Amino acid sequence: MSVSRCRARWGAPLEILKHCAMTAVLACSVAPSTFACSRETSGRAAASPSEASNGQTSPREGSPARPSGGGSAGRCAPWLDAAALVATSESGRRDFFRTFEYDFATGALRVHDSDPFATGAEARSPRVTDDTTTLSGAAKDRIEQALFAVCPGPEALARRCAPGGCQQLVVTARSGGVTRVEDDATVTAVMRALAALFPKLRTP
Repeated sequence: MSVSRCRARWGAPLEILKHCAMTAVLACSVAPSTFACSRETSGRAAASPSEASNGQTSPREGSPARPSGGGSAGRCAPWLDAAALVATSESGRRDFFRTFEYDFATGALRVHDSDPFATGAEARSPRVTDDTTTLSGAAKDRIEQALFAVCPGPEALARRCAPGGCQQLVVTARSGGVTRVEDDATVTAVMRALAALFPKLRTP
């Protein structure tokens, strides 16, 4: 029975009026949520948008995922976090050497080569080659994949050059750390990949 019907009965006893009021309250509590039963309920519903505007977020609104740092996934030493490399091959002669310098960020590759056997026979004066190229796009991806595929093990990383000549790879990380590799097979593989980008160079 509604309150209005109770009020219509002017002669109703006080107990009946109380019963009617309680019936109305119970009816309001079980009404669908789409209908506001009181001003207090309506006020709470209207407060939800303002809570979001005050910086409160729902549990599903997490911060955006951040990319993994370093781009070093799948790399092995010495390529972890690599920023630059210098690969050098030196013989017992001061005029017979080759050096590559590569910057991973810019793709800039430089070679300085001094080769007295450039023509196949020893010459009085070495042929000196200074050249620079900048790699980008697919060419940059290919050379870096070739470099990262050279993965020396612990024994190779521990080897050091013998007297009379040396092949050495120095990789500088973005953090500033330096890794030196003097394993002949490792450095040869790196230098062969880089030398392929300079057709003028003699293949060792």
